[in-house]
Amino acid sequence: MAAHQHRASQLSAVDLGKAYGSFHALRDLNLTIRAGEFVTLLGPSGSGKTTFLMSLAGFTDPTSGRIEEDGVDITHRPADKRNFGMVFQGYALFPHLSVADNVAFPLKVRKVPSADIAKRVDEMVKRVGLAGHAHKRPDGLSGGQQQRVALARALVFDPAVLLLDEPFSALDKSLREGLQTELKRVHRETGTTFVFVTHDQSEALALSDQIAIFDHGRLMQIGSPREVYLRPSSRFVAEFLGRINLVPITDCAFSTGRATGRHGEAAISAPIAEGARQGHHLVLAVRPEHLRVGEPGAGDNALAGTISDKVYNGAEMNLQVVLPTGQRIVLSVPDRSEAAALPIGSEVTVCWPVDGGYILADDE
Repeated sequence: MAAHQHRASQLSAVDLGKAYGSFHALRDLNLTIRAGEFVTLLGPSGSGKTTFLMSLAGFTDPTSGRIEEDGVDITHRPADKRNFGMVFQGYALFPHLSVADNVAFPLKVRKVPSADIAKRVDEMVKRVGLAGHAHKRPDGLSGGQQQRVALARALVFDPAVLLLDEPFSALDKSLREGLQTELKRVHRETGTTFVFVTHDQSEALALSDQIAIFDHGRLMQIGSPREVYLRPSSRFVAEFLGRINLVPITDCAFSTGRATGRHGEAAISAPIAEGARQGHHLVLAVRPEHLRVGEPGAGDNALAGTISDKVYNGAEMNLQVVLPTGQRIVLSVPDRSEAAALPIGSEVTVCWPVDGGYILADDE
């Protein structure tokens, strides 16, 4: 943005905890969000992600630990003294004000000169794709347009951090996808630190530089979307981030970074995820799209089975295969492939590269 210098902040949670009586909404959270990153907090309801966001915003007072902005302790700094923008689930627009006046509001509160206000509001309204709507009131806008106004209002004063609490949850799928693309573009253009809360896995994978996955008040894993999807550190993370096959493995022998074990009569090799230990209950985790039907190549794992069901889903066919042990696995194959045309009851060999799956601790 011309005329005013932009600054993004690094945020850190250090041993952060929040308890309500005996209920721990957050436990010993240690997490650093680098300046300018887009970090998504992901997890089921009650996992602690919103409690953490509200602690960052200054609306919730932690019970233990601290929050730092660029190394400075801001744990008890009031919300209005943190230079953070906030976008809520329900937009929270002023119904009696026009789009332009809603967006101008934070600048008026900060006593910015009116010539600057007009310029910055105009710039921000264009940036979120609302040129031509500045004179309208919120009730004259669609849900997606109202969400853009909320985004423009939160960004217009150049916050060091933008906090977003499930902002797209009320919108339908195609509108959400359009706004996700917009949000990514706005993040790229502003360079602001974004902290985004969602329980929608595909939204998290599509938007983020880093995904922090929460469960029962604990941070389970943080990494790039590709890392957490392809190399989850626990069964919880693996199952939470999309469809996955979990096949029990016995007689596991560990060597450097790999394990070899058995499922029924079949020998299986795979890399070991952190947390997997010899002698514990272990499962092979492999995503449906990494499996194929056919002859195993050199270095492939293979399991024989029978197609028990088929589900058409547009671009792909999901095949359910039942193994001799009774275990069921699902694979996704392109709809126009030979495998997709196989009838139910066909005997097949399901194979995948050794590095296409991994051995996890069965934390169920």
